[in-house]
Amino acid sequence: MIITYALMGQELFAWKVKFDKDSIPISNPLTSKVEGIWPYVTFNTFNEALYSVFVVFANEEWMNILIDHYKATSGIQTVPFFMSLLMLGQYVLLNLFLAILLENFDEDTMENKGKKKLLSKASMKNLPWYKRNWEKIKIWFLADKMPKKSKNKRQKTN
Repeated sequence: MIITYALMGQELFAWKVKFDKDSIPISNPLTSKVEGIWPYVTFNTFNEALYSVFVVFANEEWMNILIDHYKATSGIQTVPFFMSLLMLGQYVLLNLFLAILLENFDEDTMENKGKKKLLSKASMKNLPWYKRNWEKIKIWFLADKMPKKSKNKRQKTN
């Protein structure tokens, strides 16, 4: 996506954004003999275009870049380019952030589950015998209190 926008930016804005000393855009900056200043973020070369796209992704003074390119070229191509770049870039960065956050959350829950299992095994060893075997005791205790079928049958037949 970064490379795509860098190439689109080069096609739309390469060597078209140059300002004179009074910050007025120079028309046809390559053929004009007027001395001018190139903005610090341009799409003139591929490396500069990659840097420009990254600056807009990072929200670092992207509005100044938009205004410079809007002044020097028509707004018909500038505003949609920068708005789509900004929205898609923020969407990608948000998804990246959420993916990292959820991955860390999953790792933490898996670690906690493992610790709970270890703690439960370790704590079972330290419990007294009757607490460890409570289910067996309960079944044994209830079995003694319940009437036995075999005794009932013998009593009825006698």
